[in-house]
Amino acid sequence: MTSRSLPSDSTDKHPHRVVEGNIARQGGVMTAPPVFSFDAQKHVYTLNGAVLPGVTTVLGEWIKCRYWGQEIYVHSLSGVVVAAAVMHKAAAIGTAIHEGMYYLLTGQGLDWDSLHPTLVPPLREGQRWIEEYKPEIFCCEERLYSPTQRYAGTPDIYCKIKGLKRGHMALIDIKSGAWEMVAEQLAAYGHLIRERHKQTCFIDKFVLVLPKRGGPYEFRPIDRLGAFQYFLQKLNQYNYQLKYAA
Repeated sequence: MTSRSLPSDSTDKHPHRVVEGNIARQGGVMTAPPVFSFDAQKHVYTLNGAVLPGVTTVLGEWIKCRYWGQEIYVHSLSGVVVAAAVMHKAAAIGTAIHEGMYYLLTGQGLDWDSLHPTLVPPLREGQRWIEEYKPEIFCCEERLYSPTQRYAGTPDIYCKIKGLKRGHMALIDIKSGAWEMVAEQLAAYGHLIRERHKQTCFIDKFVLVLPKRGGPYEFRPIDRLGAFQYFLQKLNQYNYQLKYAA
């Protein structure tokens, strides 16, 4: 696996990430650079102090509610119901898998002996995917925002991989659980990458599934017509409800 350097605002693992642009001159006047930050504890993106909704927040795949005094999560498409405790545990494992993949993809490696046993099987499969597809990383877990649509997100992997057509790049989302709305998520991330990195190439989208309970990884192409239009509709709905919420 090889890695390519990116501009200095590539993400790091600090809980409060601040990205500042270069000072610009317009008509002889020095203008303040945009300040983009992310609070990992609250999972909140801000641009010049204003909150930007994240991709997963906009999509609202899981809806939290209460039933007979119990907190549950309901999937917005399938209607599947999951107890809050189960959801929180799955989310914690998924976050740990993502962090482990970040270290593997950026060449930092893992101390396998120190990992919780639950994390070893999915991360071994992630390592096997890296060995088989040999990704050339352009960005990994980079915080991005759209100045035109005013939303933010963190794409998992943007890279070249073995087997792509010439002139194509791969945008990959890592999943360890449900991924019914991954097409819409990837479409939103693709727009962020095109704006931030001025990409004009073809972007092929994939999901890399690393099962929490073990088993071989799945690597599938994702191509759903109208996915970005759906995301924009959800973004408009989100902004409308935020503006007129009681």
